[in-house]
Order: sequence, then C-alpha cells, then structure tokens
Amino acid sequence: PPLTAQDPFNGFLLTSPRFGLTIDDVKSALNSDLSTQPSVHFEISFLPSDEVLLRATTSYSSFLSPPALEQVLISLKPRLAKTIQGTDVAGKVFLCHVDSAGHIARRDDVGKTDASGWSAVAGRAAAKLDTTVEEAPRTTGRRLLGLRKKKIERERSWTQELDGDVEC
Repeated sequence: PPLTAQDPFNGFLLTSPRFGLTIDDVKSALNSDLSTQPSVHFEISFLPSDEVLLRATTSYSSFLSPPALEQVLISLKPRLAKTIQGTDVAGKVFLCHVDSAGHIARRDDVGKTDASGWSAVAGRAAAKLDTTVEEAPRTTGRRLLGLRKKKIERERSWTQELDGDVEC
C-alpha cells in the first residue's frame, strides 16, 4: 500500500556525505548526540543515492509510539545538525520516513539543495582560465599579396642557357 504524507518520521537522512566516509566515522562523530536518547537505537546504512540513512528503532516498540518517536527525532535534529556541520561528516541532515523495505517515503525540507560533500570536491577542480578571443585585425587583405604563388619559369633550352656563346 502506498504511504501517505502523514506517516511519522522514523529516521535521519544525511545528504552529501564526505568522500570516503565509513559507518565507523558516522558512529564516532554522532555517538555523543545519539546516545542522549538511550531508548532509541540507530541503524546506519549507505543508500545507492549517495546518502546515509540513520534509521531509528526503539528497544520497546510499545514504549515509544511512532508519533512519539517522531517528536524525539525532531528534538534531536538541531543538535545533530550542529555536530554534522562541525565534523564535516555530511552536508545536511533531514528527517525522513523509511518504510519496511528500506525505501525513503518522505523527507522534510526537500526544497533546499546543498553544495558540499564529495560532489563539491569534483566541482572545485582547477579553475578554468578566462580566455579572451582576440579579434582579427580589420584589413582589406593586402597583406596576402606577397604570398601569391610564384610563376614557375619554363626550362630554357641549352642553347639559351649558353646565351649565344656557342662555339661551332
């Protein structure tokens, strides 16, 4: 069944992750923030879309309902975003809803784009120099008169070569 926009958030999505980022890097950078909620555990996975998913799970599913889990994540997001910016783990953090198959069904604040992460490294390649196109001088073509094809002299006969200086 298709999910509606009313499904509560149940995870974080890190966009534009740093090049070469590993799960251990994410755990070590975010452990202090994520441990502030001992009843919520996070499964970290890399998505094919070059994003990192932190899926929230609770120890006791009846203890923390999906709307209550969403409130915990909303309260945790500002602190997590500050840590992510300070450690340069990723570009931005979004709240998201992940279905049981692991697909992201909804995310918050999709309209903003981010110019950091590994794609920005490729974008910061050597700066291209501005090359100005020099205009050709405006002339009438008289410069090329000296470059015309020279006429080939016909071979003169051997008598003309001697210039009439022939002894018979």
